Order: sequence, then C-alpha cells, then structure tokens
Amino acid sequence: MANNKVSSIEEQIEDRVKQYFNQEKIPYLTKTEAMDPEIDDALKIEESKKGWKRRKLP
Repeated sequence: MANNKVSSIEEQIEDRVKQYFNQEKIPYLTKTEAMDPEIDDALKIEESKKGWKRRKLP
C-alpha cells in the first residue's frame, strides 16, 4: 500500500483482500455492486423489518 492516506483497519483489510483476489483472478463483488437484478428489484419493493418501503444502500 503505497498510499499515504491514513485509513481504518477495515479499509486496509479490504484493500489487501481485493489485491489478493485480483492476483489469483478470483471474481468478487464490492458491497455496492448488484449480484442479482431480480433480488435487487424485490428488495426495493418489499417492506423491511422496520417497515421501510425502500432498501437503503451504502
């Protein structure tokens, strides 16, 4: 990590895991990427456990 920015331990671990996955050519999705459009659509329509109509995404 040649970046001089101070980051949290979680961000450092995430960066290292992404580097490893890229080196090993392992496919992965980030936390904001959709896995399945059908599931995403259903989550937008259905109420949450707290009664929210729309799912809040990061």
